[in-house]
Amino acid sequence: ELLSAYPGKFVGFAGIQPLKDGIAQSLLDIERYVVNGSCTGVFVEPGLDPVPWNVDDEQFFPIYEKCEREKIPLCMLFGGVFHRLDAPDYSIYLPTRIEHIARTFPKLRIALTHAAWPWTTAACAVAINYENVYLSPDGFMIRHPGAQDYVEAANYRLQDKFIFGSLYPGLSMKYSVEAYKNLLRPEVWEQVFYSNAKRFLEG
Repeated sequence: ELLSAYPGKFVGFAGIQPLKDGIAQSLLDIERYVVNGSCTGVFVEPGLDPVPWNVDDEQFFPIYEKCEREKIPLCMLFGGVFHRLDAPDYSIYLPTRIEHIARTFPKLRIALTHAAWPWTTAACAVAINYENVYLSPDGFMIRHPGAQDYVEAANYRLQDKFIFGSLYPGLSMKYSVEAYKNLLRPEVWEQVFYSNAKRFLEG
């Protein structure tokens, strides 16, 4: 409804739960909402789904194959704070899992929201080594343990791989924008706030 009401203002991502709904249904949803629908990409939350799942489990590879074949960008909520006692351990967000996918599907564009926090240095290493991996640490780049890895990478070695995220409504848009501007060199603002996201979305 938002995409229809405000054309050109939003980019839609179809959220899927491949373990809960099954691979076949997930592929049908991608076909319906992205390939033949108004959405641009696919979004998954492996650590927050009703039953958490490991992204590099080969049973999920048909989803990555379809996204790569159809040139669909894939966004993963990958990292962050669980806020519950029955949460999986942090090995679910190991950047090596993304490395396995990026190596197997080199043309699949992958963006990691929360940027694999708390595995900050390893996440940056994966983004350095694999052209198709982008990082969007959003609020975890602001006053969080390990955030300096993101700040250093976004300012220099990985200035073409970081995508701004506000963490709204957890943080206000205004606060997040100002915080990022204070952390980043003005020379990289255009990339982090705009062109990196454009390249991720459009290829």
